[in-house]
Amino acid sequence: MGKVRRNVKENGIHLSMVLLLIGILPLIVVSVVSVIANSIQTQSNVESIIYSKLNASAITMGKYFQYDIEHDVFEPLDDVSLQYIDSLKNEDIELTVFEADTRVTTSIKDANNPTGRNIGTKAKDGIWDIVSKGGTVQDKNVQIGGVDYYVCYIPLHSGDKVWGMAFAGTHMSHVTSIISSMTLSMVLIATVCVILVGAVIFVISSRIKHSIKQEVDQIVTIADGDLTSDDNIHSSIFEFNQIGAAILHLKDGLTEIIGNVQNISTSLNDTSVGVAESAESGAEGSRHIKEAIDELAHAAQSMAESVQDVNEQVGEMDGNIIGISDNVKRLSDSSRNIKKANEEVERFMDNLYQSSMDSVKAVNSINESVGETNKSIDKINDAIKLIIDIASQTNLLSLNASIEAARAGAAGKGFAVVAEEIGKLAEQSSEDANTIKAIADEIMERSEKAVQASENVKGIIDKEQDFVNKTQEKIKVLNDEIESSIEQIDSISRQTQELETVKTHIIANISDLSAISEENAASNQEVNASVMGVTDNIASISDETTGVKDQAVELNRQMQRFKIR
Repeated sequence: MGKVRRNVKENGIHLSMVLLLIGILPLIVVSVVSVIANSIQTQSNVESIIYSKLNASAITMGKYFQYDIEHDVFEPLDDVSLQYIDSLKNEDIELTVFEADTRVTTSIKDANNPTGRNIGTKAKDGIWDIVSKGGTVQDKNVQIGGVDYYVCYIPLHSGDKVWGMAFAGTHMSHVTSIISSMTLSMVLIATVCVILVGAVIFVISSRIKHSIKQEVDQIVTIADGDLTSDDNIHSSIFEFNQIGAAILHLKDGLTEIIGNVQNISTSLNDTSVGVAESAESGAEGSRHIKEAIDELAHAAQSMAESVQDVNEQVGEMDGNIIGISDNVKRLSDSSRNIKKANEEVERFMDNLYQSSMDSVKAVNSINESVGETNKSIDKINDAIKLIIDIASQTNLLSLNASIEAARAGAAGKGFAVVAEEIGKLAEQSSEDANTIKAIADEIMERSEKAVQASENVKGIIDKEQDFVNKTQEKIKVLNDEIESSIEQIDSISRQTQELETVKTHIIANISDLSAISEENAASNQEVNASVMGVTDNIASISDETTGVKDQAVELNRQMQRFKIR
């Protein structure tokens, strides 16, 4: 038992470690890939929102100053203008009005400028070339006063000409902070998922390992010859309970077989001792016959017939002994077949363990996909609610502005312009709704992946069922081999009984020889030759009986290795 146990401990890695590697490594890879992909998508979405927000802010500011610019009454540094320019600083949005490519008013501070603001400086090269032709510029990593910005430039018109540019920008550090915070949240969620899955796999592997250890202990105990244990194997896994029941059934069968063999070996040992004693007695009797050879002359013919009968009986004994040897060999072959079938059971169980781990991985994949789907649905609900609120407020604001513009007449043209821009803002909300639709499409794709993962689980479960069926077939082979062993042992018992009959025959014939010798004192030379033949045959019987005795002793010693109830 010690040798088998040492081999198990010294070779290979633990099952719990294998299961953790199989379950955790793919999850870590998927989590890393998912975090990277979501980070890229998050950055793209955040930048898109930032550009939309800057574009709306620039448009709104342009409309605010449009009337003053067209009527040449624009005062860039008066209190009203500066108050409006600074109105979005709480939202980290800087506003600037350019006349051509030169800043005339801005919310960006500059301590080195007499006005305290970054005015009189030029826009980045190439921007005015685009905006002066009626284009819009959206860019990032644009440095203004040594600070990087996300920026949006739109043209400001005076009549049919492009008078200047309306600028809206936000600090890149603010946007980067938002993206980093969202990425960190995703990393934390992925880490928690990995830890939870690892804990589940560890608990499952511990139960499997405990069940395997129980069954290995039982098998090693049986292999060491101890069949006295009545311990039952209990496991929360159905297949392990079946294997445990099969091991107990095998142990009961071996107990019955070994018990019968031990009884037979004891009987055979006693029989061989009796035969040896009879052979010695026969040798002593032959010496007495030799001394009385003068009295056996008239019964020479009868003695010859009796000797012939003894020879035939000895031949039968020899044949039975050979039959015993053959049956013992068959018993040994059956035992090897039992061992081979048991090894096949172990290999199939290894495959069953692997399939179980694949099932765990597929179920984890489904859970992750469903979780991501739920999160995306929450995002859609929030976005739809936001769009509905914005659209409702926008429509109400547009209606109120139109009414007020109509009431004001010519003085309300500015309100009419605002109402028009608010309508455009509603159109922008519609574009945001398209973005939400794209998110919904992404959810649908993930749902399809979840369905595919469910199909994978079904295929894996089918594979496990196939392994279980093969295991049952191997157990059936074990039962057949055990039945064959029982039949061979029964044959040994019958042949041993035949040896007992033959021994009785030999004793009876030797008694006949003794009686005939006492009645016949004549034919000294002929009886002497016959007696010598009898002596030789008895010596041969004694030698062969000694061999049988040695074999019986060895068989009995081997059977003592097994401990049975």
